[in-house]
Amino acid sequence: MEQPLVSIIIPTYNYGHYLAEAIESALAQNYQNIEVIVVDDGSTDNTRDVASKYDVQYVFQENKGVSVAKNNGVKISKGDFFVCLDADDKIHPNFVSKMIRPMKDPKVGFVRCGSVVYNESYDFGNIWMPRKIFSKYCLFAGWWG
Repeated sequence: MEQPLVSIIIPTYNYGHYLAEAIESALAQNYQNIEVIVVDDGSTDNTRDVASKYDVQYVFQENKGVSVAKNNGVKISKGDFFVCLDADDKIHPNFVSKMIRPMKDPKVGFVRCGSVVYNESYDFGNIWMPRKIFSKYCLFAGWWG
């Protein structure tokens, strides 16, 4: 597996005002073999217009919730791996390249990372880092603190 394709799936519902930043952060990855899929969960705002400005796959669905939107994104993705990126979030340019390394190990089935929470003024709030998972059977160890 040289450069596996990574699908970045962005589910959105009326988040047109944030969507451009999410898409731009996905497209700015230093890992080149990606596809970006925006799944619009029945938005009534400018979401479609925002997505149309970028080289991404755009899919519109009747409003069924974020879980259905994510699952539909996974169904149409072509990637060997996928990342779900919320429409009001951004990822660092190194995100995919850092996350793909452990995923190349056939014994690894899931990778997660920490997060930085900030507001519109870029005042940093909480920094959350997951604990290491030592059991291949425990999916969300340390998720709640």
